[in-house]
Amino acid sequence: MSTNDPVNIDNDEDDNVAERQVKKKYWSHEEEERLASSWLNASKDPIKGNDRKGDTFWKEVTEEFNKLGNGKYTRKTNQLKVHWTRLKSSTNDFNGFWSTVTKIHTSGYSNNMLEDEAQKMHEQKFGKPFSLVHWWRILKDEPKWCAQFQETDNNKSELLDDTDEPKKCRR
Repeated sequence: MSTNDPVNIDNDEDDNVAERQVKKKYWSHEEEERLASSWLNASKDPIKGNDRKGDTFWKEVTEEFNKLGNGKYTRKTNQLKVHWTRLKSSTNDFNGFWSTVTKIHTSGYSNNMLEDEAQKMHEQKFGKPFSLVHWWRILKDEPKWCAQFQETDNNKSELLDDTDEPKKCRR
């Protein structure tokens, strides 16, 4: 079945709505980069700061995302939130490998060499290379991104207080 084929949706036998067209739009690298930029722009708002509820924040991310698209395919808030959650989890795993290699290899390694080492670790654990490098590079050194997660001794992520002073990601 192609992504443009009609899909039957059985709501209820008595309903007249038995079929509707479902189209799936895959995410391009450009859209993922726009999502990262939109999230950063909304989270760095100096006027509103952290004084927003999740729905308000994501509405702003959606407006920024669609504005940056210059009339290209637009996305709805829920699409952005779901995709962000998926990317964030995978990216956080890769960032853990990055942190590990930067602690081990401090002298004589370029960022590209460190990234290659992190890729090897990712591939060893997950059986495939990390495919979101384009997204990770936008976020990796941003204080708002780094402040979200701190690696604990158990290798779990722990939410940090946003009121802490901005700082570079821990290496």
